[in-house]
Amino acid sequence: MAELPNKVTKEDLEHLVAQSNTIFTNPAGTLTHCVITLPCGYTVTGESACVDPANYNKELGEKYALEQAVDKLWPLEGYLLANDLYRAKQPTSFVSRMVFEQSDLNEKLEKLTKFLDQPKPDFVEQSQWELMKDQQEAMVSYFNILEKRITLTLGDEPKLLKSPQ
Repeated sequence: MAELPNKVTKEDLEHLVAQSNTIFTNPAGTLTHCVITLPCGYTVTGESACVDPANYNKELGEKYALEQAVDKLWPLEGYLLANDLYRAKQPTSFVSRMVFEQSDLNEKLEKLTKFLDQPKPDFVEQSQWELMKDQQEAMVSYFNILEKRITLTLGDEPKLLKSPQ
């Protein structure tokens, strides 16, 4: 799989627009409307207008309407890239999902353990403190269950993580 870029560039947007269908209309004497239909079928629009119809310039109207439509692509393409990067990091098999889950649980368990290793803060009620200790115990049990499942699935491979307890 090709490595994903870490940013959207002006060239990326220019390439996308070049692959798209762009239509300009002049629905009113001073208004230019631009509709870019992307290859996926999604549309973005831009518009430009002048005050006096005598000042209307078709080329400038289309230029500014296109610029406005392209400006709307930045956040869309940024989201798309961020989502692709996020999805590329997600586990793809049940074993990798278990390892990912155990790693995530380990991180949370370490934070909870570090908090509980300190004296109880005044802002935490005693009943909450006891529940957090119960939560920690349950998380350790859950961690160990995941460890056993991973070991059963992978065989005698080395342990992936060490429980913080």
